[in-house]
Amino acid sequence: MSPEQARGQPVDEQADIWAFGVVLFEMLAGRRPFRVGTVTDTLAEILMKDPNWTELPSGTPEPLQRLLRRCLERDATRRLHSIADARIELREATAPRTGSGRQSG
Repeated sequence: MSPEQARGQPVDEQADIWAFGVVLFEMLAGRRPFRVGTVTDTLAEILMKDPNWTELPSGTPEPLQRLLRRCLERDATRRLHSIADARIELREATAPRTGSGRQSG
């Protein structure tokens, strides 16, 4: 549940971007980014804490970490604006690099 959902505020596609970030984090880390005993405690953690970024595998590329941070930004106005942006970021994060540091194309 996104922070705005947890607060009972109206939601839009920003909540979906949050959910995508939660699933991506879980895929990479093997655990949910927010996990505590009760639903109430989990909601409080979502509202007050960042995920434990050190739970991501040590080899997680920086662009992928940056994408996760933008998806799991508590302030919806600072999150990605479109899930299409996430697709672009994922492609760039996983694209083979040439010797010059630029993507091969």
